[in-house]
Amino acid sequence: MKCMRPYNFPKRFSWKFNVRLLIILALILLTLVFFWLIIHEVIYEKEDAIDRVIINFVAVYRSPQLTPFMEAMTFLASKYFLIPAYLILISWFLFHQKKKMVALNVAITGTIGFCLVFILKNIFQRNRPLNPVIEPLNDYSFPSGHTTSGFIFYGLLIYLVWQSKLSNPFKFLLSLLLLLIALLIGLSRIYLGVHYPSDVVAGFCLGFIWLTTALLLLHSLNKRATFKGLRKV
Repeated sequence: MKCMRPYNFPKRFSWKFNVRLLIILALILLTLVFFWLIIHEVIYEKEDAIDRVIINFVAVYRSPQLTPFMEAMTFLASKYFLIPAYLILISWFLFHQKKKMVALNVAITGTIGFCLVFILKNIFQRNRPLNPVIEPLNDYSFPSGHTTSGFIFYGLLIYLVWQSKLSNPFKFLLSLLLLLIALLIGLSRIYLGVHYPSDVVAGFCLGFIWLTTALLLLHSLNKRATFKGLRKV
């Protein structure tokens, strides 16, 4: 059997990848620092003045016409929507696309995201705002689970869209739509009075940190597996 020469990635590709990796790592670090500052201010220092100002501002725009729309947005990140959506996405890659690794990556990313929210909520135990628009919830408020899980799911969809063979203009438009949905989910939690704005911002931070970290780790593992496969040829 012929031994294949070690595959040498082009220097230009390696340089671009390293710069991109450094930028991504810097963004993760900055987001992590900002996440910790939110925790320090609203959990330990009990500072909620900014939360109150934003809540009062949003309350002005509540209306019988807008509330059903916000309820629909918040449903798009509920467990009743996300669990079936994840199962459909995993099944699509597992059985239709025959991409077991992608299906596993999706399952791991979503599951750990749910677990992170559950753990942090029970660590910080922040009570929810009083007098919500919808039926009061019994669990804790910080960070926003809908915001975190929604950002992870729709962010993951954006990543998968850009890995697909769709045309670039369609990828761009679809990505904007998915990002808008993720942002509206966070806004809906404030509008409906079930979360403080700081809960939502923390949810976006947590979602970004975990999704980006997961994609980096899984991308690295997949590349390593591919490289090992090339060396065995």
